[in-house]
Amino acid sequence: MLQAVSKWRLYIGLPKEDVTEELAIVTDFISKNYNFLTLGEIELAYNLSVMRVLDDTEFYGSFSPLYVGKVLSSYLYYRKMTLADAIRRKEKYEMEVAEQNNKPTPEEEAQLTREILKDFHRKSQEIGEVNDPFNICYNFLRKYKFLKVGQDDINEAMLIGEKMYTHNAQKNAILSNLGNDKEMETKRNARNYLVKRYFDKTDIEILLSKVTAGLFVNQ
Repeated sequence: MLQAVSKWRLYIGLPKEDVTEELAIVTDFISKNYNFLTLGEIELAYNLSVMRVLDDTEFYGSFSPLYVGKVLSSYLYYRKMTLADAIRRKEKYEMEVAEQNNKPTPEEEAQLTREILKDFHRKSQEIGEVNDPFNICYNFLRKYKFLKVGQDDINEAMLIGEKMYTHNAQKNAILSNLGNDKEMETKRNARNYLVKRYFDKTDIEILLSKVTAGLFVNQ
């Protein structure tokens, strides 16, 4: 560090003389406030300042912590702006790698899906309806063509979905006053109705046996 600071002093045109105390003060200042910078970066910083690449780094004759701090702070801003795109690409890549590493295997996804379907089926038999706020079952069954519906099925389900919305709104005036999205709620109810109807006509064990790892390969 002391050698780098001494070289920096010569770069800005100061004469060779006994400046031991000055160098010690500057070296101590850098060590305490910029110890995360490598020696190579410190040398790059004063090179860039001499070449007038950095902003607000004019030298006014005093090789002091005030001047050195201005140069190093300007370098940090320069580094941030120069590397911003590269850093974003690096962070994006690391996130993608982390997501890939944490992604469940096809068999794990299949097992989780079987558990979800089995749980919703069991509850639908207990309470007489499918209470699936995110339409997880509907989206899965439709995506893999386990559940097939025509326009007549949709029309019937939408009528029932609207009745359910009205009933729930009357029963829970607070939610009604909060302005629930009627269309969204009606569609959610309609989809859950179609799943309940499907569950009532389907042997759940046969359905679960068809939920294999193969469905989740290459997703």
